[in-house]
Amino acid sequence: MVLRIASHVAVWLVVAVPLIVVLSKGWVATADDAAIAIRSHQVLTLHPPLVGLASTAAVGSGQYLHDPGPLLFWLLAIPVRIDPTHGPLWGAALLGGVALSVAIEAAWSTRRWLGCVLIAFAAVDYLWLVPLVFENLIWNAYFPIPFLIATVVLAWVVGSGSIGWWPVLVFVGSVAAQTHLIYTIPTAVLVLSAPLVAVAMRGRPQRLRWLVFGVLAGAVCWLAPLIQNFGSDGNLSALASSDQGQKSLGFAFGLRVVAFLGSPPPLWLRHEPSNFYSVVGSIDANATVVGFLVLFALAVIALFAWRHDRQRLCVLSLVAFVSCICTAISFSIIPNRNVLSVDYVISFLWALSILVWTVAVWAAVLLGSALFRRRTAVEIGRPSPLWRAMTGWVAIGVVAIIGFVGVASLRTFVPSEANVGLDSAGFSSVKEIAKHIERSVPPGPVVIRVTALHADDFYVFDIEEGVAWQLEADGWKPGLYSSGEQQWTGLVPSPNSSAFFVTVDPQRVVSIRRVRCPPLSAGCLDLDLLS
Repeated sequence: MVLRIASHVAVWLVVAVPLIVVLSKGWVATADDAAIAIRSHQVLTLHPPLVGLASTAAVGSGQYLHDPGPLLFWLLAIPVRIDPTHGPLWGAALLGGVALSVAIEAAWSTRRWLGCVLIAFAAVDYLWLVPLVFENLIWNAYFPIPFLIATVVLAWVVGSGSIGWWPVLVFVGSVAAQTHLIYTIPTAVLVLSAPLVAVAMRGRPQRLRWLVFGVLAGAVCWLAPLIQNFGSDGNLSALASSDQGQKSLGFAFGLRVVAFLGSPPPLWLRHEPSNFYSVVGSIDANATVVGFLVLFALAVIALFAWRHDRQRLCVLSLVAFVSCICTAISFSIIPNRNVLSVDYVISFLWALSILVWTVAVWAAVLLGSALFRRRTAVEIGRPSPLWRAMTGWVAIGVVAIIGFVGVASLRTFVPSEANVGLDSAGFSSVKEIAKHIERSVPPGPVVIRVTALHADDFYVFDIEEGVAWQLEADGWKPGLYSSGEQQWTGLVPSPNSSAFFVTVDPQRVVSIRRVRCPPLSAGCLDLDLLS
């Protein structure tokens, strides 16, 4: 029981400490964070989002694509309405903590205390080695990670015979699958295959309530994207055909990714590479054959466990095997034109690395105990009183260290380290522009266009989305000039909008001008830009 409680406390500290740090340093929703907040704010309107955030998978394809579904926005809708300024961030943190706590409870239901500890360890490992994840959990590339961890744990629990957990697995897996494309294949396959493994291992269950509730959960989760797909611009159909005729990274690259997460030294002991080139270099440093050997080893362990009636290890090995091979496929189909996204989508590999190494260590322990003909505390899951006391104090110590390190980081943290799109100067610019517009015109429709001196288009988008969210949160009705930004945020200019032209540079706001001309005329802003 001590380990169970300590695991929950550790998880919530991992979630809460970065949240407090980021908020204490003046967090403002900008860039993708602002787009997510805007979409979440639209959920409780007559035009709720039916698809996910616009995806960079569309780069160079000549069409707009979105992540599969809107569950990220739907889940954040209430926090955003309660607290428009900070609700998107603490709402994401709250949901991530709940997902991890559900995973702990699912693991505890199997009487495997070590499963609870490993979930807490995974959370602590991210705080230590990939801190950006919990510093900016609202981002759609990071938000699915707690749900992926929960999906892996629940797939193991369901596959081991506790099939009543399947409706919960359907929900957490759907959240991860809808929020970012890189998670779609691994989580979808785990959700669908877990009950099949359970039936194969334990036989058909007498009651089918789990199936009814699971199907209902799936229908609720996927109703919106399925309805949207019936239209002329169906997103799911577009995603399924978007890579046709496009050169992709290939399965060899996918196997190198598997080697990256499965070969020594363990990935969960290494910091995330700092930029795109170091990420790709770290992956390419691994041989394709090593990735194949990782998959082969997982299959052999599953067969070994099945032959020796170690069903839980067998199921965990299958979960790891499915996760790895689906991860290889997910990376292999990334178009070459979109290779830059590899820089940030690798963040979920730390969780899978812990999974793979857990299987390897468990198999080694069982093999060693078989050779020496003795059963260990780890094997049977019932530690001695002395062992429980020792691990309990260790768990309490780890929790205390997390709290201490987190509080200490309050003094050194700066918002730009949270990867939210802008540095402190950019945050100040967003606030200044929004306040100027709000002082200039009463609440109502406004359209804004930002240009930047000595900065790229990404900086412009970050500023525009941040200003748009500040205006919407304060009661205005913003519209964005760029059609690309309209796809990300859904903010199309309304009739009779007041138009503002803003010039910025990376350090300050250069000028803010109200343009007095027909508000929906694209030429209006173009002429002003040339004047």
